[in-house]
Amino acid sequence: MGRTPISLAAASPQSVRSDPQQKKRRLGSDPEAALFLRLVKQMADAEGITETLKANDQMEWVGRMNSCRDRASETVYHQVIYTVRSHR
Repeated sequence: MGRTPISLAAASPQSVRSDPQQKKRRLGSDPEAALFLRLVKQMADAEGITETLKANDQMEWVGRMNSCRDRASETVYHQVIYTVRSHR
């Protein structure tokens, strides 16, 4: 049985970059995406991942942010699966 990836973003990356307000409107209507962004921010804050780090060591910042993003994705993914399965 294959896994179907969860899409947290409906728009293409180009449209998100071009209109930050569109991104906010879209994420406001998607509770999973809002949870994902909140978790990433909380994890980054808790681990001291700052804009200063980004300016001084971009590769370190990217690696640490990717770690936060991956963990937040897994959390949201498991929450969605648990919620769907428990309501069957």
